[in-house]
Amino acid sequence: MYYGKVLRQIAESIQSLAADIQSGIERISSKIESASAENKAENAKEKPEQKLEVTAVLHRDRSEIEAESARETHKEIRASSAEFRDRIRLYVEVTALIIGVVVAGANVALWIQTKESTRIARIAADAAKAGADASKAQVEATKESIDETVKNFRLDQRAWIGPKSFDLLPMNAPDLTLPSECVSLSPAGLRRYSSSS
Repeated sequence: MYYGKVLRQIAESIQSLAADIQSGIERISSKIESASAENKAENAKEKPEQKLEVTAVLHRDRSEIEAESARETHKEIRASSAEFRDRIRLYVEVTALIIGVVVAGANVALWIQTKESTRIARIAADAAKAGADASKAQVEATKESIDETVKNFRLDQRAWIGPKSFDLLPMNAPDLTLPSECVSLSPAGLRRYSSSS
């Protein structure tokens, strides 16, 4: 959201800059046109004076007058082509400036997006590392559980040794024998060993 707002502000700034440039172009164009009109008016004022001067001088040849008129026309054509060339140059420069501003804005937006992507990638990498650490801890816990199970299994399968039977001899008493049994506790079940087997 923040970057969208920044991009909108950049777009508004570019639009404002384009409007300023357009108004500047219009002002410059109007100044060029007014200067051109003034130049033409001055040339027009000078021509009647020259005509008056030419008509006053009778010793000038008609070919001279026509050559001078051709030179004046040639100067006007050159001034007109220079004005056109300057106008074209101005439009090209303004277009290049607008393109440069747009490219700079796009680069700023790309830089912002790259920075955001880097931040998200860093967060994802941290989360992946935390997940890997948790998996490692779980593997360790599982290994310890398996080791304990194997240890208990070995303990259950261990042979238990005890007396199979014993006889009690009475002291001055009649012969009393008590049979006893030995029990093996193993996972296979309880097996009884008696003195008769």
